Amino acid sequence: KLMAQNWHKNSDLVRACSGFLLRSISQINP
Repeated sequence: KLMAQNWHKNSDLVRACSGFLLRSISQINP
């Protein structure tokens, strides 16, 4: 159960990081 909760936290973090990277890339390459 604890590992499942950590996995959900990690996936949220990964989603936030990937969204941030996509925004940075789109700003660099208009």
